[in-house]
Formats: sequence, C-alpha cells, structure tokens
Amino acid sequence: MSIEIRNFYPSSDSANISIYSDIYFDLVALDDYGIDITSLSVVITTTSNIDSETHDVSYVYGDNEISYFSHSNVHYHINVNPSLPFDEGQTVTISINVEGTDENDDLVLMEEYTSQFRTYYNGVMSDFRYAFIDACERIPVYNETLRSDSTTSPKVFDSAFHRWNRDKFLKITINQVIVKPDDTTYPYTIDYQDGKIIFDNPLDYNDVVQASYTFAFFSDEQIDSFFKQAAAQWRMFPPYGGPANIYSASFATRAPIMVGASLFAFRELLFQLSLQEVRIIFDSASWNDGWTQVKDLFKMLLDSYEKDWEALKEAKKAKLPYIAAISTPAFTLPGGRSRMFRYLFNG
Repeated sequence: MSIEIRNFYPSSDSANISIYSDIYFDLVALDDYGIDITSLSVVITTTSNIDSETHDVSYVYGDNEISYFSHSNVHYHINVNPSLPFDEGQTVTISINVEGTDENDDLVLMEEYTSQFRTYYNGVMSDFRYAFIDACERIPVYNETLRSDSTTSPKVFDSAFHRWNRDKFLKITINQVIVKPDDTTYPYTIDYQDGKIIFDNPLDYNDVVQASYTFAFFSDEQIDSFFKQAAAQWRMFPPYGGPANIYSASFATRAPIMVGASLFAFRELLFQLSLQEVRIIFDSASWNDGWTQVKDLFKMLLDSYEKDWEALKEAKKAKLPYIAAISTPAFTLPGGRSRMFRYLFNG
C-alpha cells in the first residue's frame, strides 16, 4: 500500500529524548491512494521502572492525545501528545497503523510502521535545574484568564506559556471557584507540556477559566543541547578527552559539564530578553525596570560561571599524562656489548 510515514520525530534509535516529548510525523498517500484518518492508531510500548513489566498504551484518533492538520485526504501532519510522561532511561517503541483506500475505493491496510528511541535519566536534568537555573524553571503566573477554543461550547482552554510544572502551586478556577480534576461538575485533564486545560464536557461561553501555575523557561531538549555543547568543549579544551555526553560521565566530570552548560543557558536567557514577551515575564517592577535588573543579574551570573568554567578547564590540564621519551642503552640489552650480561642472561 502506498501510504508512507515521513518526518518522524523523535528519529529512530535516537537517545536522551525528553520523557515529556511529543511525537510528530506525516502521513502521505501516493498513487491515487487515500487515508482514513479515523482509523489511525498509535501504540506506545515501554518498560515500566516500577514493576519491570511491559505496558502497552494505545492512543486512537479522537482521543485528546492525538491531533492532526490536513492538507488533503492524502497528506496529514500528526501530533501525538501523551497524557502521561515516558519512563526514565527506557526504550520506547512506537507502532503506527492506519487504513486507506486504493484507486478503486477498496479498503486496504498500511504496513505497520515501527520506530523506537531511548529516554534520558531525569535526575541529571533535575540536578542541573536545581543547582543553576531553578528560578527560571519555576516562573509563577497568577490568575491568568485562559483562552477558549470556541465562543459557544468551549472545551479546550490555552494559557500564554507552556511547560507547566507538576507542583502544588497549580490552581484552576471556574468563575473564581477552585475546581480539581476529579470534580464531578467540571471534570478535566491537564496538558502540562502545552499549558492547556481540557474539559470532558463543554462549558458555557460565559464561564471564565483561570489558572495559577509555575512554568519552566527551558524545554528538556534545550537543556540537553546545552549539555551537548558543554561536553564537546570539555573533550576539546584541553585535548584530554572526556565522556561522549553528560549521562555517561562520572560524578566528578558531570559537575564541571553542568557549569559549562549554565553558560549556554544564561547566554540564551540574555538573547531572549530582546523579545518583548520574555521581558514581561521577568519584569518585577513598574515602567519596564524589572527586566533591566534581571538582565544585569543574568549577565553577572554568566560572567561568574564563565570564570568557573575557565578555571575548571585549566585544572583539567593537571590530569594530562606525563609525556617523556625513555631510551635504553644498547649494551644493557641481551646480545649487547656487555659480555658479562650475556653470561648472566644465558645462565
């Protein structure tokens, strides 16, 4: 059947993928074939960290986890947003199936597509966030009025910021009354990654949904890129080598790499402050003075960590092996000019 999966993310056999990562891919039909998008199924298989058993989790079109954008009935862009995070340090297998029609409108099946990737160990990310960028990963938002997806019977309400933290700070109100996910009147689910509230039943168009939450400035993918850049510098300067990545590094090496990664994080923060939306996030004073103070603070931290990073790279030189040339005189070798040595050796 001429239905193909293209542009799949995460790419097959990739490693250190976020446990909150979405899955993207394109469904493309060729040669006069069509796609029945209502038959799409995505099976996510991973190994549990708790009981070491294999669990199959199926997401079928129509559930909140799968959304798509259609160019036509022969080309769909699919986004899978799992409601539960993957396990840490595990191999995740994705199996995709979909039905279609051929040129005679007869029902046909796509050959199953399978891909897999491996997640990172969340402890490294958590340590880095806590030690270096904690304030930027717990930015508070109070009583934000969420935007609805409909003017008549809204079910999905979006926030201005993504990557909500799963902490006790989160509070959802409807018409200034606090509601919880298990509320029988307004049951809902939370999309932490995209910052959404999804209600099981449509609300009235007059209902006002507000959220108080904290969110992370950086995504896991961004932090992982900081790790990669710092590890690359650690391997090259000075040329003593080092681990392939921070996850395989020893505890003694992991800390210096985190210092290097903090440089890239604060450089990104300073660059982002050129955007108005980011300045608003960090504006803790009136008349736009708050973000200016924060910019100076970020610059001070950047300079401080940069000095530490250079000092660590200098200290790394002490680990270089001693280099020397050792030559052995010919007369001390067996068969050399020392007759007595030959006698002793033969004896």
